[in-house]
Amino acid sequence: MKKVKEWWQRFRQWQREPLLYKELTDEKHFCQNCGLEFVGDFCPRCSQSAKVGKKIGWDTIGLSFMEAFNVNARSLPRSLWHLICRPGYLISDYISGRRQMSYPPMKMLLIVAIGIVFIDTLSEWMGWNEVTEKVTADDGMLESISKWVDANPGWVMLAICSLFILPTWLFFRYAPRRPRHTLPEGFIIQLFMTTLMLLIIIFCYLTNWFLCLVPIYYIVAYRQLFGYGLWGTTWRIFAILFEIFLFLLIVVIPVGIGLNKDIHDRFGPRSIVGLIILIVVTVLIGAAVAAIANRINKRSR
Repeated sequence: MKKVKEWWQRFRQWQREPLLYKELTDEKHFCQNCGLEFVGDFCPRCSQSAKVGKKIGWDTIGLSFMEAFNVNARSLPRSLWHLICRPGYLISDYISGRRQMSYPPMKMLLIVAIGIVFIDTLSEWMGWNEVTEKVTADDGMLESISKWVDANPGWVMLAICSLFILPTWLFFRYAPRRPRHTLPEGFIIQLFMTTLMLLIIIFCYLTNWFLCLVPIYYIVAYRQLFGYGLWGTTWRIFAILFEIFLFLLIVVIPVGIGLNKDIHDRFGPRSIVGLIILIVVTVLIGAAVAAIANRINKRSR
């Protein structure tokens, strides 16, 4: 039990500070690329590493392999590993200015999305997925939408996670660790969270039980990022989900009624009146929830 506790303490310490930078020395180096004499680990003129020498050894070959597969301090595998193990801290590092801690989030999202498309195509080619539903002529639009969603999982997931930007700013604007975070920062936050959700989707190819990790990861990431306790983070996330549900209710139901000719033929103008009443009631409920949450946020600072 003692060893487990010590391991957990070391893991928690690593989550908060994964890299330990060594102190710079006064040792002088000669850049083999531009000929400048300098102090430090990298040449200030051309940025070549001080470790590069005149002779090529096995370490040079090892570095070449690492560069070929992009395995370095800012590599994709390392960033994905940090995103899984310390999501909130990684996001906090990035938006705080420690950009060298992470692979570029947009680039990371696109690569992971392409990976999902490749895995999905491979599973169909290997016969792992069997199509049992038949598409009728009336389902042409739905079929087109479904194909686009399957072909663009990254953009679809980003669109879904983008719905979190404004509610997150509203419910976490007085957070202890990131007070008054901006909407552009909220977009970066959701870039990382979208990548994390896509990783969970990849794990779901093994078993759908991994879907249970979605709410857990949102709670863990937001708790690490914003600094609220477990309960404070959880109720705010549920409030965000409720606001998103109301927003979708305002958008999806009118579109569905507008596309449904049977409703127009059966109810006529009454359907429009009922739709307006539904939208007004939904907006009022959403505004009331936002106002109450904002009041609670101010008192819980």
